[in-house]
Amino acid sequence: MICVLTLFGEMDLQNILKKKLQANDIFFIEDNCTTSVQLTTQVEARSKEVDAVVIYSHAMNMDIIREYVEELRVYTEHLRVVLILNGARTSFLRSQINEYWDMKLDLIFDDDGFDSDELVEILRKGKLSNKDFKEKRRGSGFVGDIDDIPIPEEYMEPPKEERRLFKFSEKKEKPSPKEEFTDAKSFSEPQGHFTIGVFNAARGAGATWTAGNLARYLAMHNYKTCIADMSSTGAVRMMKLKNIDIYVEDFNIEDLKSKYNVTVIDFGTPIEVSPDGANFKLMSQYKPETIQSFNGCDIKLIMGFSDPWNIQKINFFFINDTWKSLFDNSYLFIIAGNPERVKKLFPEGNFYSREDDYREHILEALRKDEDK
Repeated sequence: MICVLTLFGEMDLQNILKKKLQANDIFFIEDNCTTSVQLTTQVEARSKEVDAVVIYSHAMNMDIIREYVEELRVYTEHLRVVLILNGARTSFLRSQINEYWDMKLDLIFDDDGFDSDELVEILRKGKLSNKDFKEKRRGSGFVGDIDDIPIPEEYMEPPKEERRLFKFSEKKEKPSPKEEFTDAKSFSEPQGHFTIGVFNAARGAGATWTAGNLARYLAMHNYKTCIADMSSTGAVRMMKLKNIDIYVEDFNIEDLKSKYNVTVIDFGTPIEVSPDGANFKLMSQYKPETIQSFNGCDIKLIMGFSDPWNIQKINFFFINDTWKSLFDNSYLFIIAGNPERVKKLFPEGNFYSREDDYREHILEALRKDEDK
């Protein structure tokens, strides 16, 4: 039995498809969702049963599809996601198709209707397997659909106040849980007030997940911590975080900084960079001031990938004169994949793998700053 949830929006197709799917041992386990928030709630509630979700593209904001799928897979890691795209295959850029494949999405094209047999064939596979995640990704076919739209330099400048220069120690072996929690400083009362910004260099690089993970870690070490969502997605609200306050709208960063030891800010993906790193654009839901806010944080995390079709997006930050002029030890690049590959290209950067416990180095830097 294959269990399925749907986001068809106002055009509920469950009744039309129900009979055919049931004949193939495929069942809808909840009513159709009209919003992405409803689907997230259903996936969380039925995480042990659901094998696949079917999303009609017109029913959600496609600008955040990568982040959204990533959040759904927090609840059930191998969830199969079928995306029905409105239009013929030929109406989509190859770069778009490659990006969807990269997210492990099954695609169906609705050109005046779609083939229900194709949907059945996909859903009968059930959840994704480990093999699906190990398959080599298809290369990008970026067609140059990003214009070079510069952000005014005055918006790049951080506040004029003196900026902290954090010193990050050499990587060392991770202590055992017993050693970590017998550290007296873990139970002392921190006095400092810091902001940590998390910023995706590429969609789906993990800004929201990293913000939540880092906030949880710092709170565990007795830092009064909150998360501020400047990604415009509200995805951070979907995370299960205890003893951490979450702010999604109507907040002032300086006010939060005065109330909390650490304010972790999820900036999402404010800019879209072309795979060659040469061009970029500010995403429509962001204001240029967002970049200023990020550069004004005490510690800045830039999330990226090391695969060949994303690695040059990191290059953008080193060839863009304005960004490059700002770099100091407070900028860390957190890489999904092999950070050594990126480090060889850009030896001047601070690179960590997402698998490294970079959180330790951030904690140590905060403590050193407090001890000054």
